[in-house]
Amino acid sequence: MASVAVIDQVTAPATDRLAAPVSDPQEPLLVARRLISIPFGIDASLPIVEYGNAVVASGHGTCTEGGSWYRLRVDVVQASTGARAMGSTEGDCLGGSALMWEALAVTPPPFAFEAGPAEVCAMVQVFPDHGSVVVGKWCADVTVQ
Repeated sequence: MASVAVIDQVTAPATDRLAAPVSDPQEPLLVARRLISIPFGIDASLPIVEYGNAVVASGHGTCTEGGSWYRLRVDVVQASTGARAMGSTEGDCLGGSALMWEALAVTPPPFAFEAGPAEVCAMVQVFPDHGSVVVGKWCADVTVQ
C-alpha cells in the first residue's frame, strides 16, 4: 500500500501545541499526519486512455456526517514524461455513506503519459446541509499503465 502524507495548517492555542509554546499563540502551526485514508483514498493503478493524453484516477471515500455532496479535484504528475494533468468530479455525499469516485485527468499536448510511476494529489470538499465545508488534501504514488 502506498504511503500517504497529509499536511494541514492549523491555528491552535499554545496549550494545544505539540511543540514548545511560542510568543504568538495564534501563529499557524504545521502538523504532519501519516494517514491511509482521510477518509478518501486513491487507487494504486491509473489506466492510460485517449492515446496517452489522459489517465483515469479513481478511489474511494466516506462522507462525513451531515454531508450532502462533494467536489473532488486530482492532479497527476509523471516526472519521466513531463505529463501533468488535472481532472475533477462531484456527486452526492450522504453522511456516513461509502462511495467510489473516478475522474478523467487530461494532459495538454505535446505531453503524453507512458507506463510507469506517477504521483496523484487530490483535494476533496464535502458540502454539508448546515455548517462548514470539510476539506481534505492528500497525495499518493501510483502506477500509470
